[in-house]
Amino acid sequence: MNPLDSDRPGTALVLATGITYNYFGHDEWKQIASGLESLDDADRIRGKILLPFETAERIAAGGTANREMLQQLLTFVLVGAGTVGVEMASAMAETMRMALAQDFRHINPASAQIILYEAAMRILPTFPEILSSKAHRHLEKLGVKIYTGTRVESVDSEGVVVEGKRVPSQTVIWCAGVVASPAAGWLLCPS
Repeated sequence: MNPLDSDRPGTALVLATGITYNYFGHDEWKQIASGLESLDDADRIRGKILLPFETAERIAAGGTANREMLQQLLTFVLVGAGTVGVEMASAMAETMRMALAQDFRHINPASAQIILYEAAMRILPTFPEILSSKAHRHLEKLGVKIYTGTRVESVDSEGVVVEGKRVPSQTVIWCAGVVASPAAGWLLCPS
């Protein structure tokens, strides 16, 4: 029996079971590049953003850091430039260039790279083009490097591979694509 069938006209059951991130057949990437689905995820992402700065500061203070090591620690990759990716890139850039600016003695948080990859030809692809363009310009003013029409091919603990080129990063955050919860299938309902 379909739970949406009813003897009373106008009666319907609505289940809002949410969404999950779509890793496009690479669910193993979720362990490395988590997405923002809950408050716990927000806390985890906050830690993934702040810990590299603390690590880089400690290494730089000890005089054992090389340029490549610090660059990998302070390169943040966001995959997907929909609303979540764009908002996250903006918030990260503002935090790194303003809020963290005076918190470290041996590193400059403003030197961190934020790289935003989008497979579509523009950021915010579901929005009107004028809004997409304004957001693009705003992010660039904040120092975010934006690559559109560019798919991330691989994600691992050392960064990402894009167009056959490795981009070293210890912090990859997934913001690309969502899928509906599988609950409709469990209930044998059309989705």
